[in-house]
Amino acid sequence: RTPITCGLHVPDLTEDLGLRANDIFAEVDIPAIHGYPMYADWSTGPLDSDFVPFLCALTSALCGKPTLMEEFGGCTEAPGMPSTTWSWTAYGQPREQFMASEEEMAGYLAEVLPKLVEVGATGAMLWCYADYAPELWRQPPLDRSARERTLGLVDAQGREKPAAAALRAFAAERRPVLATRPTLDVDPERYWRAPARELARLWREFIAG
Repeated sequence: RTPITCGLHVPDLTEDLGLRANDIFAEVDIPAIHGYPMYADWSTGPLDSDFVPFLCALTSALCGKPTLMEEFGGCTEAPGMPSTTWSWTAYGQPREQFMASEEEMAGYLAEVLPKLVEVGATGAMLWCYADYAPELWRQPPLDRSARERTLGLVDAQGREKPAAAALRAFAAERRPVLATRPTLDVDPERYWRAPARELARLWREFIAG
């Protein structure tokens, strides 16, 4: 009586890691995918508003079920600061993180949400609720995982970021989940013989259409 879900991430679509969407999601009630364009070198940019809807469309095409966008969003800069890229060293390796201005993140969400409706997504869940308190930034794991610090819809003091207004405005439209949705030309057997190549082809077709 309890619906079961499972969330996959972008590497589960770009590589054959043994977690094939058509197999995994055959066993669940609610297929779910996570995605962030700033971590994919094939997106058109860190705030590519077609990236997340494409992931839903591809996942649905592979498994034959409508997909929940279970995790998306991004890190934001301090209030009033423009978008930038942070650089630091962690675990002996150089790290970089795109940090969106609060206003640009709100604009990104305002573009993504209606596109998720267009591809038949069953819902959208933003990652995450609140930023971490700055007092914790020097403690593990936040001392090294800078990208985890400011992913919130509200800041550490509970102030709503502009993204909250974008979500509220979209929710007020009360758009219905589409019963039908655009389909991509996907054959799972063909796809998993060369997932990176097939994904690149489907991505080109998706953004062209």
